Amino acid sequence: MSNYRDTYRYYVKEGNRILHVGVTSDFQRREYELKQELGEKVHLKRVGARTSRDIAFEWMAEQTAKREKATGKKSIPRSYTSENRETLQS
Repeated sequence: MSNYRDTYRYYVKEGNRILHVGVTSDFQRREYELKQELGEKVHLKRVGARTSRDIAFEWMAEQTAKREKATGKKSIPRSYTSENRETLQS
């Protein structure tokens, strides 16, 4: 378990609507990538302070489960970055 607090948690929002939850070690780069992918109307909202990668992925799983339960729809991530692809595949 990693104790380094190098990971940001975030919501991707359009207005007040949450489109996606995620984690990244480079918040500015991820914001740029998502604006390229989804357009300028979206913005990222940091959630809390930086945390360990393990805790961040636990948070993301909990948030995804809550959203799926509330909407009744299975959530499929829009994209995987190279930084989290290995973690998600293992």
